Amino acid sequence: PAGAAAAAAALVGPGATLATLNSTEPAFQAGRRWQLLAKGAVGREDPEISGGFRVSELFLATPLLGENEQFEVYPVGTVQKKISAA
Repeated sequence: PAGAAAAAAALVGPGATLATLNSTEPAFQAGRRWQLLAKGAVGREDPEISGGFRVSELFLATPLLGENEQFEVYPVGTVQKKISAA
């Protein structure tokens, strides 16, 4: 979950811990304070990289401590490149 790791780093800072939560939805715990819920993703070909594919993900961040604040977090998109088998 590269997008979840980027969202965790944006909220908690570099080296943030990330754990998958047991949930019916894709949810993660970022550090000790935040829950990240995956809300959507968009993928497209990357025109800057031959054979590349870019994915942008959206997460809803909610404090685990019961506070009433929520944030939408847009992490940096991840890029994947298809590599031909030799």
